[in-house]
Amino acid sequence: MDWQQLKKTYPQDNDLPARANRLSALMRVRDCTQYDAIPNPFSSEYNGAGEYIPLAQRRPSVRTNMCATVVDESASLVFGECHWPSLTAESDDVAQVMAALDRECALPAVMLEAVIAGSVGSSALLVEVVERAPCVSMHDTRYLTPKWDAAGDLATVTEQYKVKGADLSAQGWPISADDAPAIF
Repeated sequence: MDWQQLKKTYPQDNDLPARANRLSALMRVRDCTQYDAIPNPFSSEYNGAGEYIPLAQRRPSVRTNMCATVVDESASLVFGECHWPSLTAESDDVAQVMAALDRECALPAVMLEAVIAGSVGSSALLVEVVERAPCVSMHDTRYLTPKWDAAGDLATVTEQYKVKGADLSAQGWPISADDAPAIF
């Protein structure tokens, strides 16, 4: 089964932008789960009713982690143990602050995670200060919608998830009991 045909077997969430479904499909390849939705193993030539199951409707007989291996190896070349850039500054005070920020936020690990996540097309880091401590965290770009200004610079990023009414109600939102199972 080729990639175009395989992608058509994946569920599409029409409430999300097309790029979210594309990223989800690519994440399946990176994570070696692209064939998990195909119910028939390769060795089953016939179903329970004696009907032949075409090869295109069966999982492969051998799976490899080749995509994940390539991504991991490539990422380690960018931000691996020996590839973290040295932090330099003209002022010793600035150099010490940068080194402290690097340690506090575990930047090498976060950046390695960003490279791996971004291998499918995009990654997003949020840099913030929480209770006087710097924090850098990854966000799933499937749920982020960027907007660009006329100059081509990033203007805004909107993050949207689908959640159940019961979850919103538990967080204090005024949701009626009838809407508890609804998706928002």
